Formats: sequence, C-alpha cells, structure tokens
Amino acid sequence: MRQVFYLSIVLLLSINGYGQIEGTYYKKVVLMILVNSQRISEIENEIGKSKIDQQDYSGAIVNFNKSIETIEGVVRSQIEYGDKPLIEDIYHNRRTERTSRLDSSGAVFNFFKNFKVKVDALRLDAYLNRGIAKSYLQDYKGAITDYTQVLKIDPKLESAYVNRGREKYQLQDDRGAIADFTKAIEINKDNPETYIRRGSAKYALKDYKGAIIDYTKAIEIDPNYALAFNNRGLAKIALGLKNGGCLDLSQAGELGFENAYDNIKKLCQE
Repeated sequence: MRQVFYLSIVLLLSINGYGQIEGTYYKKVVLMILVNSQRISEIENEIGKSKIDQQDYSGAIVNFNKSIETIEGVVRSQIEYGDKPLIEDIYHNRRTERTSRLDSSGAVFNFFKNFKVKVDALRLDAYLNRGIAKSYLQDYKGAITDYTQVLKIDPKLESAYVNRGREKYQLQDDRGAIADFTKAIEINKDNPETYIRRGSAKYALKDYKGAIIDYTKAIEIDPNYALAFNNRGLAKIALGLKNGGCLDLSQAGELGFENAYDNIKKLCQE
C-alpha cells in the first residue's frame, strides 16, 4: 500500500514539473489513487464502528488499525516524496510565491487543501474510535495515546479531553485527569457529566471542598442528576458535614439512585 501512495506523489511531482503534468491521464491516476485510499480508510473505519456496536472490540481495533495505516500512508506520501518544501507549503495551506509559480492555476493547491480537511477528519475519527475500543478492553494507556493523537489534530475537541481524563482517572493519575476535565469544561461549560468526573478526581485526592463545588455545579445544570447528589453527599460526609451529606444521599435515592440507600445505611446511622 505504501508503494501506491509513493507512486501517486512521484507522478504528481516529477512528471514534467509540478503542475505541468502532460495530459489528463496522469492527473486522473493521481486523484484516483488518493481518493480511493481515502475511501478504503473510511470503509475500515465504518466496519470498526459497527464492531464496537456488536461489542467486538478486538475486531474493531483491527479495522481501525487498517484505517489509520491507510490514511497515514496518504499523509506520509505527500511529505516524503517530490519537492518537499513545495508539498509542505500546499499541505499546510501556505500559498507562497514559490507555490504560485509552480502551480500557477492553483488547482493542485486547492485539491490538497480540500483533501487535507477530509483526511484530518478521517484520521481524527479513526483514532478516537480506536481509543474507545481500547478503553472497553481496559487498555487505558493505549487509549490515552490515541486520544492524544486526536488532540494533535483538533486541540478543541471536548470529547477527547473527557475520554483521556477518564482513562487517566482509571490509572489513578488524578491530577492529570483533573487537567483534562478542566480543558473540556473550558470548551463546554454546560456538560454536567464532566463536572461529575472532575469532582470524583478531586475526591480521590481528598479535595472534598473542590469536589463539592463540582458536584454542585452539575446539580445546577441538571437538578435531577441523582449521581451528583450521591457523590456530593459522600464528599460532605467526608468533610464532616454529616447532616447535609445524608440529606443529599436521600435526595439521590428519591431520584432513583438505589445505591444511595446502601450508603445511607453505612454512613448515616447514629
């Protein structure tokens, strides 16, 4: 597969000069190779997602691996062969004097600019989904690596910060988890689940006051969030505020969180 990608860029860059390929045949070959490679990656990614739905997480990872290998091959082929400064200008959307001179019509520049948007979206989706599959298999370190790759592509993707923070929490990297949840909250201040997760990480660090603040914020956003009442109740009791904590646990039970009554039996009896 790599050789096919490399052939595409050699054709594109070396035949009679960049932007001056003789005839339309070679241009069509190049476009066909790149677009078909993108499509192959999309298909593998979609198959992987369907396997997640079927709870075949190991099988899903195999497909995501193929999707990522294919699409990353496209990216590598654009950088490793041909006129490197020129292709980097085009791939990174820098319309320089040199680029204009060698691609006077702008057609190749516009193709790669639009193609890069599609490629990056596909790369992001494949890494994100592979991270989710790894998480189901409790490969938290592997999932963190994939979510980190996602954030290199899109540093403002809320779900990637939430997911990476969740895996860090599973690995008892509570401070790292708090940092990721905080980034997610900066992007979206209205997701109560993120406050719950950050509150739990603070609770693990015995920052009960900070945990209460986060659980309270989650309740403000969603007054019927039973888990938020339960967790706030536990944090209050840990802080010595037994009466208020037990009232929160009772509220959690009323809202349908059945484990709250077990907590009441353990912590709220005189």
